[in-house]
Amino acid sequence: MKDGMGIDRVYLHRPSRENAMMFVISLGTMLSDIITHVLKSNGIDMTMQSISGTMSTLDIVQDAEGEYLDGPEGHIDLFLRILEALEIDPDHLLG
Repeated sequence: MKDGMGIDRVYLHRPSRENAMMFVISLGTMLSDIITHVLKSNGIDMTMQSISGTMSTLDIVQDAEGEYLDGPEGHIDLFLRILEALEIDPDHLLG
């Protein structure tokens, strides 16, 4: 599971830490699968890994007029489509 999430080596020295790490990884994997399913059912055929790579090209810029996204136009449009598909209000993310 860890490899599929792009996580490098992790050294845990106690079983309680191993259990906690497995819980977090399991939760992340399940959430990623649910998001991928919702996006595909809304016509966005991308995995969470490809989405995170695309979204890493965006910046939140704050100036006198407020906050806005800056980056490649296609990526901004995709980000807004993803928010709409997941029913997330962009105002909750930006100012």
